[in-house]
Amino acid sequence: MKMLITIIVLTALSGIGGTGIGAALSTTVRKGSDKAMSLLLSFASGTMISIVCLDLFHDALETGMSKGGIAVFVIIGFLTVYLLERVMDQKAEQAKSRMSRKMMTAGVAMMVAVACHNIPVGMTIGASLVSHGSLIGSPALTLAIFIGIHNVPEGMAICAPLLAAGMSKGRAVLLTALSGAAIIVGGVLGYWIGDMGQMGLAISLSFASGAMLYVNFGEILPEANALYRGKMPAFFTVLGILLGMMFMHAH
Repeated sequence: MKMLITIIVLTALSGIGGTGIGAALSTTVRKGSDKAMSLLLSFASGTMISIVCLDLFHDALETGMSKGGIAVFVIIGFLTVYLLERVMDQKAEQAKSRMSRKMMTAGVAMMVAVACHNIPVGMTIGASLVSHGSLIGSPALTLAIFIGIHNVPEGMAICAPLLAAGMSKGRAVLLTALSGAAIIVGGVLGYWIGDMGQMGLAISLSFASGAMLYVNFGEILPEANALYRGKMPAFFTVLGILLGMMFMHAH
């Protein structure tokens, strides 16, 4: 029960906290530094990639599941988030083409999209914590922090069209923050599946790893490169990978 509460608190801070901060920023800041955001996202992505490859994959292999089996569930996790995003992108495009309430609809579509892909992302935190048995020595806290950072621009993207549609600042921030609550569901699922035994843990870790790899290679890094076209994002990604490697080596 103590571990379950820890997962709920971690995922809530990462999901609700990250999107809530992004929403709050969107009400006060017109345009931040694209370069700074690009470098921050690149660094966070590198760290998460390192954790997935050096820790989550390793723990999945330690369960005894075959490499082929792990690869299958990684691909399933990757494709699940990809398909969810494709469906919600189509909804958002339809919303943009409407003349009536297009900003409100776009904001709601973004909210649902973030909520959907936060579920498998949350599984990464839950599965990681279960595989290590405690928060100390687990990368779950690091994952929660950097997923929270990733949720900041998403919170801004959700809140901006809601504000443009005329919604009050308080309500827009509250609704945006609540869209991040879905990550708690993912965290609990990761905990529940991972606690079912070695096979359940392997499936949970593999699926969550695939989901996290898509978030990084399909969302974070393309967004970082779009914000700033220089070579610095690549450098900060490598720095993030090295930090993740040192974190893994430390325990």
